[in-house]
Amino acid sequence: MPLWAEILGVVVGAGLIVTGNTLLALDGKCKDGGDPATCPILIENTAHGATFATVGAGISVFFSVALGVDHLRAAQSQGRTAGSQWTLRF
Repeated sequence: MPLWAEILGVVVGAGLIVTGNTLLALDGKCKDGGDPATCPILIENTAHGATFATVGAGISVFFSVALGVDHLRAAQSQGRTAGSQWTLRF
């Protein structure tokens, strides 16, 4: 997988985590910003926030592991080169 795609995947996953946590932070608040005890309409974002955060964490972990594996493979393959050598003795 290209390096840019792996980095983009990690960034998108982090963005989904932030979005999910923001939705969870707004959960249970009054829509108009008033007291939740007397508010007629409360914001309910538990399912959406948890879904965004969980999917974002999964995407971020997946692409982080892919990035690490590709980086490790690239580092290991740099030491292996094919070559030939000729030695003449008189």
